[in-house]
Amino acid sequence: VWPIAPRYSVKEVSVGAFHVLFITKKGSLFAYGGNKHGQLGLGHCEDRYHPELVPVDPVTHVGAGAYYSIVSYAQGCFPTPPCLGVVGKNTSGQLGLRSNNLYLGKRHLNAHLGEPVFQNVFLNAHANVKQISAGWSHSLLLFEDGTVHASGIGFLGRLGLGDEQDRHEFTKVVLEQQIEQVSAGETFSLFRSTSKTFFSGDNVLTPTVVDSDALAVYAAHKRIISVKGSYFTTEVVVEQLEQDEIKTLSDTLEEIDL
Repeated sequence: VWPIAPRYSVKEVSVGAFHVLFITKKGSLFAYGGNKHGQLGLGHCEDRYHPELVPVDPVTHVGAGAYYSIVSYAQGCFPTPPCLGVVGKNTSGQLGLRSNNLYLGKRHLNAHLGEPVFQNVFLNAHANVKQISAGWSHSLLLFEDGTVHASGIGFLGRLGLGDEQDRHEFTKVVLEQQIEQVSAGETFSLFRSTSKTFFSGDNVLTPTVVDSDALAVYAAHKRIISVKGSYFTTEVVVEQLEQDEIKTLSDTLEEIDL
């Protein structure tokens, strides 16, 4: 086991399909694992079996996708914060670079950009990034004001933008509530507010309330506090409701005949 605990205090970890990113409380970025498409951002495409420090500015959040990485910077990108750092595979626009030219790998290094290192992506947003979720070929950004932007492959409607078109820049997703958490799976996306969970993908083109939420939570006397979609599964974390909350929820469900 790599001895990180005695030396650093880890703030956030993101586990992709083939690589891992984590950041310390001081904003240092470390990466290791598969690196076929340069997704570690170390300037080469060789796999790494132990965490290595990535030479970037202080980072606040990380997202490790299938063959790519996205980070948000603590100080933004002068003179237009906020912005991201992105690197790796971009065949469907998942990096939000407004093109799919950056396809990094041992045989596909972009001649203009050169070595696979993090490139800046400027965001059309008025709040700082709160969370990054990187899926197989699409990415979700949650901002501190509760809004969500998506980029990447649109097949099956996973971006939640009302169609199946790919997006090569981060585009705002229309949602009826402010969002607390997002999760990008392989073919779908999840958006959780304080009271509802929305789903898009698998031929659902716009974010739709998960119908089973209320009944399932009522039956178990639990509240959903976290949702996470991976490549083939969905994870739901719940907490026990207090007795007064159970009664309130029961009365509400009776009113809507559930």
